[in-house]
Amino acid sequence: MNFLADKNLGAMMGMPMNTQGVNNGVKGKIAVPLDTRNRLEFGASYNHEHLNDWWPPATSKMSMMGPNTYITIDNGRRDRYAAFADLKTQWDPQWNSDLGLRLEDVRMNSGPVQGYNAMMYGNPDNPQSLPGTFNRSDRQRQYIIWNFSAIVHYQPDKHSSYTLGLARKAQAPSLYELYPWSSNAMAMNMIGWFNDGNGYIGNLNLKPETANTVSLAANFHGSDPQIWHVQIQPYFTYIHNYIGAVRCPTSLGGACTAANLHAESGFVYLQFANQTAEIWGINMDSSARLAQTRRYGTFTMSAKAAYVRGDNLSNHTPLYHMMPLNLRLALHQNWGAWRNTIEEQLVAAKNQVDALRNEPQTAGYGLLNLRTAYRQGHWQASLELANLLNQFYEQPLGGLYLGQRPMTYGTALPGSGRSVNMSLQYQF
Repeated sequence: MNFLADKNLGAMMGMPMNTQGVNNGVKGKIAVPLDTRNRLEFGASYNHEHLNDWWPPATSKMSMMGPNTYITIDNGRRDRYAAFADLKTQWDPQWNSDLGLRLEDVRMNSGPVQGYNAMMYGNPDNPQSLPGTFNRSDRQRQYIIWNFSAIVHYQPDKHSSYTLGLARKAQAPSLYELYPWSSNAMAMNMIGWFNDGNGYIGNLNLKPETANTVSLAANFHGSDPQIWHVQIQPYFTYIHNYIGAVRCPTSLGGACTAANLHAESGFVYLQFANQTAEIWGINMDSSARLAQTRRYGTFTMSAKAAYVRGDNLSNHTPLYHMMPLNLRLALHQNWGAWRNTIEEQLVAAKNQVDALRNEPQTAGYGLLNLRTAYRQGHWQASLELANLLNQFYEQPLGGLYLGQRPMTYGTALPGSGRSVNMSLQYQF
C-alpha cells in the first residue's frame, strides 16, 4: 500500500501487506429418474478456504508500522461439508414443482496474532490486551446449518404462468467477519470490502445469518412470447441474525471512542454484529414487438424496472447498499446479422441511506447507451457507446471516492464518463 508515486506524499512510507489464500473443493452429483413424473438429484460437496493475512514491518524501528510483523489472520481455515438433494416433479401438464434441501457443516479456526509492537497494539503475552484476549480465546467454530427451497410452477393456459417460491438460506460468517482483532484505527481501516472508508473489527460471537424468502412471479404473454410479454415478481425476505455492523463499543479501546459512537459524519469504526433485517421489493420485465419489416428487420421495445427496500430492524435504519428505483428502456433492432440497441437508463435519487455507516446520498440521473453487434458464423463483433452524452453521476452502490490523499469523507464515487467498449467473440 502507498508504494506508487501518486501515493508517496512527503514522509509517508509504503506499507507492505501480504495475503495468501487458497480456495478449492470437490462436488459430486447423481441424477436418478424415479418414474415418468419424478426426477431426483442428490450429492455432496466439500469446499476448503485457507488464508494468511500478514503485514511485514515498514521499518525496523519502533513505530506505527514496526518493528514486528502485524498478523491479521494466521492460518485461517474455513471448511464446508455439504449434502444436498433436489426433487423435480411434473404433476400434470399445468403443474410442476422443485423441492431442494441442503445440509452444511462449516468448521473454522485461526492461529494466534500480534501487532507491530506491544506499546500501540497490545502485548500478546498479556491476557488483558486485545491480542492476548484473542490468542487465549477458543477460536474454533462449527456451524450446522440447513437450506431449503420450494418452487411451484402453474401454467393455466398458453398466455400466462405463475411461480411461487419459498426459500430458507443460511450462511456462516466469513474469516474476515470473525477474526480481525485490533481496535487500532489504522488496522481497522485496512479491514472492509464495502468501499465506505470505515474501519472494521471482527466478532468471535457471530452466529450464521438465515434469510427466509417468499416470492411470486406472474408472467403474461401472447401466443408467441417474442411478440409481447410482461413479468412481475414481488418478493419479501426476513433475515434472522443478519450480519451487519454496529459502532464498536468503547470497551475495545483504540478507535472505539465515545465520539465514534455518536459521529454523524466522517469515517467511523464498526464491529460486525448479528441483527434482524428485512428486504422487500418488486421486479418488472416486459417487451413488445413494434414492427416487423423485410427491409429494416424487427423492432422491439423492452422495459425493465426494479425497486428494493431494506430495513435494519435492530438499528431502525435503512440497510446499507440498497439500489434505488431504476428503469431501463430500450429499442432493439434485429436486422439480418445486425443487433442494434438504443437504451435509456434512469435511476432515482438515493435518499434511504445507512446512517450508521454515514452512507452518502446520491442524486438521480439518466444515461443514454448505444450498442451494436454483427454476427457472422461463429464470430461476433460488438461495439458499445456507454454514457453517450458524458453525463456526470454518482453511483448509488459505489460507496465513497477514496482516492484522495489525505483520504477525505463526503464524495460519492462518480460513475464512468463516455466510454467506448469493443469486443470480438468466437463461439464453438
